[in-house]
Amino acid sequence: MAPAQRLTMTHLATALLFSKSGLTRLIDRMEEAGLVQRLARPGDRRSLHIALTDSGEQKFRKALPIHLDHVKRHFAAHIEDDEAAAVESALVRMANAVRRESSLIQLGGQRGNRTPTAKGG
Repeated sequence: MAPAQRLTMTHLATALLFSKSGLTRLIDRMEEAGLVQRLARPGDRRSLHIALTDSGEQKFRKALPIHLDHVKRHFAAHIEDDEAAAVESALVRMANAVRRESSLIQLGGQRGNRTPTAKGG
């Protein structure tokens, strides 16, 4: 597995909007199923890389076109071309907000009780 195809648990949790504990449980199950492996991270004994196994890579390649088809049929097909940029902008803002909140929770901070507004919340 190439180094570019390995991610730390922190990077995965951030990218997937998972808590670290939730991701650990998921990775445990995926490892038991032979889909991923935990690899020592050179120079940092406290951290691990997660990488797909050959079996995990095969399942990913098989599932990806099915997933993309579902996204197109259930989401993208209902967005007009002139709406796409606004929808993308709103989704990016929401994902960034979730990442910020997730980071605060993982660091032991308090979640904000802010009431979202129609303009970017």
